[in-house]
Amino acid sequence: MQQWYNCPKCGCQVTFGLRFCGNCGAQLNWPTQQQIQPLNSYERQKEDRKSGFKAKWKIAIVLAIVLICALGLFKVLVWDSANTFVSENSLTIVKAISYENGIELVTNTDIKSTTFHTGQGIYPKEKGLQKGISYACRVINKSGEAVIPLDKWPVFRISENEDSVQRGEFNKSDWLPLSMGDYVIQLVRIEKAQGIIIAESNFSIVPYDKQILSKTTAYLTVEGDLDKYYDSYTVKGSDSVTAWVQSPKGAEINGMVKFFMTNSEGDIDKTSWVGVRETTFRTNPDGEPVSVGNLSGNPPPGIYNYEIIIDGDVVFHLKHICEVPSL
Repeated sequence: MQQWYNCPKCGCQVTFGLRFCGNCGAQLNWPTQQQIQPLNSYERQKEDRKSGFKAKWKIAIVLAIVLICALGLFKVLVWDSANTFVSENSLTIVKAISYENGIELVTNTDIKSTTFHTGQGIYPKEKGLQKGISYACRVINKSGEAVIPLDKWPVFRISENEDSVQRGEFNKSDWLPLSMGDYVIQLVRIEKAQGIIIAESNFSIVPYDKQILSKTTAYLTVEGDLDKYYDSYTVKGSDSVTAWVQSPKGAEINGMVKFFMTNSEGDIDKTSWVGVRETTFRTNPDGEPVSVGNLSGNPPPGIYNYEIIIDGDVVFHLKHICEVPSL
């Protein structure tokens, strides 16, 4: 029958003849068999309970450490990922411009500017932020009306004092868009029931230069014959047709594509299988065309339309016509 003994270092149970303790690794120097007193059943049960209790405590401590770390990480993420919003109606908005703070606007290529275009992403860059203080931004028009109120802009904090912080984006076609006009962006410090405007900067949304637009093109191409461009193309068989937009080299244009079908009267058919789809695009400043849509295979017969919208106006209208296949 196998007999159990205590390790002289950690007290855990070991069997006779082992060279090292399986728990603490201590070397076991065994006396003669006659000198060893084995554990009786009561002592063995007592040791089992003791060892199990130690193991449970170790697991509990590890789980507690993991939970504490997770809660700390969650707190950081809540603030740093800007998931908190504040209602502008719940605050008293006051202005107290601080020369220690500032706010400027940059493009997606980090170029500082005060003029932008519709659909062009704008990135606020705040200066002089302090650790532990809550901040948010708002945009007002020249009449003082909040066109992007605090309710739409996440509150954020920083983990360390920073001279300059770039966060968020607005004026995208699908996120906080602005129409053409003059605006003011304001950096607001949130303190209890007050929203204190500590910095602001003027900017404008302006149309694209007419000369650049005059050199911008949109067209359809057919797979296998990419050297031919079409404003309107009638599908023959299962041709793959792609819509493109191309601006001159050095120019980057942001716009929207509206894709839909029209009925026999030329009206938009909102009940068609494509519905009305609106997607944004940005042209390549290197002058290469960008794809804004593709239709291939054997789609249902009808007239498919691509409207290219820039500065809020339809500047190109491409048609992809799928006829009823002949028998």
